[in-house]
Amino acid sequence: MALLVSALSQELLDTIIDELHDDPDALKSCSLVSWQFLPQSQKNLFENIQLEFPWQLLGNHDHRHPAHRLREILTPRLKRYIHHFRITSYIENIRVPELRCYTQNTDTALILLLEELQQLQSFTLSVNSDNSDACRKLSFGLVSALITMFRLTQVVEVNMHFLEEFPVRRLALHCLSIKKLNLNESRRFSNLDSDKCDVFHEEASIHSAAAVLGCKTSSTSGHLDVIEVDSYSWTYFKALLEATKLPHAQLTMSSVHEVVLIGCNPSALDFALEVADDVERLTWDYDHCIGPLGPFRPVTAFFTLPPSLRSLRLAFSHLNRENPLHLDWFGQALWRNAQNNHLEDIVLLLKIEDFPDDHDATKAWNKASHQLSMIDSILGGYEYPHLRRVAIFLEYLSFYDEDMDDSIPISAINVVMEQLKERLPLLHRNGVLSVQWLLTEKEQKGLGVALMALQRGIGSGVHVGMDGEFKIGHKYTEKNVCRKSENGTVSIQLDGWPQDLYDAILEDV
Repeated sequence: MALLVSALSQELLDTIIDELHDDPDALKSCSLVSWQFLPQSQKNLFENIQLEFPWQLLGNHDHRHPAHRLREILTPRLKRYIHHFRITSYIENIRVPELRCYTQNTDTALILLLEELQQLQSFTLSVNSDNSDACRKLSFGLVSALITMFRLTQVVEVNMHFLEEFPVRRLALHCLSIKKLNLNESRRFSNLDSDKCDVFHEEASIHSAAAVLGCKTSSTSGHLDVIEVDSYSWTYFKALLEATKLPHAQLTMSSVHEVVLIGCNPSALDFALEVADDVERLTWDYDHCIGPLGPFRPVTAFFTLPPSLRSLRLAFSHLNRENPLHLDWFGQALWRNAQNNHLEDIVLLLKIEDFPDDHDATKAWNKASHQLSMIDSILGGYEYPHLRRVAIFLEYLSFYDEDMDDSIPISAINVVMEQLKERLPLLHRNGVLSVQWLLTEKEQKGLGVALMALQRGIGSGVHVGMDGEFKIGHKYTEKNVCRKSENGTVSIQLDGWPQDLYDAILEDV
């Protein structure tokens, strides 16, 4: 083995080890083989670090803080390897049993760890959302440490979830390197001016920290490229937009290129339109994360497509028995955007919530006939000359019940897909249309799965298993069926699973 290693260049060895970047067990084994394997193995192992806060920490002051354990093993070299840092189930305050409540504390252990990170590219903080008694507001000391880290390590991507009252204005004043910002499920109850009082104090502390670490403050400005906005976090982005207009702001939102919208809050849609002038990619997942909303709400019909749009990704619930207002909106939006557009790519995911009562698959699109005809005539005509792909996914929910009453053969789903293609003849003739079913065995984000399937070139149906991996090459026969559950939801059953996996699935359900 020693002879083999010495015969290979270090560059080739590093390339081989890099191929194992997503296999921690293999990387750990490689790190023990030879000193030549060690640096690259450690680099891949420490590139992505996740700290999950244990539930014991809430009621036990003596339980070891995860940050302490990580700091004990970090060397200066290992610190430089950490590029993506994720903290989950976080609670800063600690439960006092005798008081039966939570007191707000400053997490000095985490602050000390944040001060040691040097080359972060992305940072994620997800506050524990399961405990209703936990305070989701971070202490001033931890907020200051976060903003200092964002600035000094030049973090590009920031994701913070389930926070309350985070002083987002300070990102505009100090964090010019941020390109992608996601604040989903974070709530802000105060007005736009509520956190002005300590902005100058924060600015002084940032400059002081930079001086201590020997870093120069920047007189240049940066700009956000990608923002993800949901029905709660739009208030943060509204405050951030106002802050970017201040004279000393270092971060701007004047050239946002991608907007991801979650939900259908009219105020969130309004905000998206405010920053939409240069948006080239729009993703709108209508009811993800906040549960099915039923029929498309007419109040959202005003929402228009950005003028510079090149890529459009949409996800809606679809009920065959009801008038498809979401397709009404889609057709109208395409018609309003038809002049001088640059749209090249459309991905549309329809989460199928029902099936024709008599199981006649040929009736699946009867209610949508007019809308589909309008969409086909607009996209298939001369109004969209740059269009190269329209990918439609029909998402069904899986189930694991052997009692197949009220079952529908999977061949019926194929009929539904063929019927949809027949109602979009121009797109089909132009060679830009693809239609396929999509099935996830757990509650994965359907639109994200569809986009990944397109990226990997997976066709003829997309199936993601319990392990989160694509099932490619599975033979779907008449025994593999889809059915209507008691609430009308259509789902697909897959046969031939190993007994231990089947038992685990039933236990999960």
